[in-house]
Amino acid sequence: MLNTLEFYFDIGKKVAVARNERDESRAIFEMDYLRRALGVEKRDDKPAARAAYDAGFKEYRNVPRVEHFR
Repeated sequence: MLNTLEFYFDIGKKVAVARNERDESRAIFEMDYLRRALGVEKRDDKPAARAAYDAGFKEYRNVPRVEHFR
């Protein structure tokens, strides 16, 4: 693995923070950075890298929950 799992976790964190702040251009930039980083990894290392990204994204993403009126 060329990049560490913390690197992919950090990219997930950056994308989540950008989306929380509704800054889609920064989120797209970080997603492109993720795509390029995953492109240089070996096929066997990609699932672990993607899982680290997903963990970082899930931990820092705040999605408002909608409660409907009755």
